[in-house]
Amino acid sequence: MWLSDLLDLELEPTVDVSCAKYQHTDVLLCHDDELEGRRVAFILYLVPPWQPSDGGALDLYSTDEHGQPACVVKSLIPCWNSLVFFEVSPVSFHQVSEVVAEDKCRLSLSGWFHGPSLPRPPRYIEPVLPRQKHLPRDESVLYEWVSDVYMNLEQQVRVQQEFEDSSEIRLPNFLKEEKLKEVISALQLAEIHWDRSGPPNKRCYEAADLRSVPDSVRSCWELFCSEAFFLLLSNLTGLKLHTLANDPDSEDDEEDEEQATSTAVCVGEIRRWTRGCYTLLHDSDNREFALDLLLTLGCSGWQQDFGGFTSYVAHGEDEEVSVLAHSSH
Repeated sequence: MWLSDLLDLELEPTVDVSCAKYQHTDVLLCHDDELEGRRVAFILYLVPPWQPSDGGALDLYSTDEHGQPACVVKSLIPCWNSLVFFEVSPVSFHQVSEVVAEDKCRLSLSGWFHGPSLPRPPRYIEPVLPRQKHLPRDESVLYEWVSDVYMNLEQQVRVQQEFEDSSEIRLPNFLKEEKLKEVISALQLAEIHWDRSGPPNKRCYEAADLRSVPDSVRSCWELFCSEAFFLLLSNLTGLKLHTLANDPDSEDDEEDEEQATSTAVCVGEIRRWTRGCYTLLHDSDNREFALDLLLTLGCSGWQQDFGGFTSYVAHGEDEEVSVLAHSSH
């Protein structure tokens, strides 16, 4: 076999082949192609005259000290009747960048030659983000920030019942309007330092350095980390997130208090999502029970075809169990 002799590799006689068509906005995100027996990947391009400005490049990544993809080091522009191939390995990270040309089709034949797989290094486990216990803030911070309707005990009971029935809840107009406008304005005008979050085979978005955010944004952040908010969340969900929260299913108040004290921690980020940002489903090394809280800002008039929704998939399942689209807040 020509390729086997060229690469001095022992390859099997069978080959996987498929056709791929990329059109405007299509993209294939960062991955390494590794599956049992894949040894060499190839692409034969059948494209019209193509320019770098059309997108759709085959981007090849470098790797960091942990064998994780770091940054694009080479971009190969599609060219008619050109053949590209590369070795499949634990570090063969690549992507097809977004096709931005509206009137061109990136057509190709691609597949894999099979042979003995390369040894895979031990799996890298990402460090856990630092958790923090609640900040000592009393209920006055709630009355300052949270809409009055959610401070009503009867409304809290209704929200809790809905949450217990569906395991999710959307709370419209959660923040007071003037506070919301204040935070959005500060995020748009302030010189905030944003860091790119990766690795790109798992996520790509920008997270704010909390040391650089203006006071109003920091105050909003502290609201969600406050002791008073932990108690409010307990009342809205029925989860034991605070020692003062009632648990109707438990008969041991002392044990409940100890459990809430030891588990009531939080972690979070202020994220900025723009074109090209994403998070991908992946096997997690740190599975745990947690409550996700999302506050979307500046999304008034958001439409479904804009993307940016949050999708939940149950562990071990393939289909989505919940899809949350952006709303104004």
